[in-house]
Amino acid sequence: VRIDPAYLPYDKRVVAWLRVERAKGRIIVLATASDKGMGAPVAEHLGLFDAVFASDGSANLKSSQKAQRLAEAFPQ
Repeated sequence: VRIDPAYLPYDKRVVAWLRVERAKGRIIVLATASDKGMGAPVAEHLGLFDAVFASDGSANLKSSQKAQRLAEAFPQ
């Protein structure tokens, strides 16, 4: 299934906050258990993520796997 990310309901307050934090120099990552085929278009549509961590058919990035991926990327 392909979903046009333009039609998804985004919380404008959260998106605005992420933009402010990115402008401050923070790294903003979209971390999702959804397949990268869903996550990447959302990130591209919003244009505010520095990286996308998503499931990819061999790794299901849910729960502890997501936490581990984030901890590996950001050990500090």
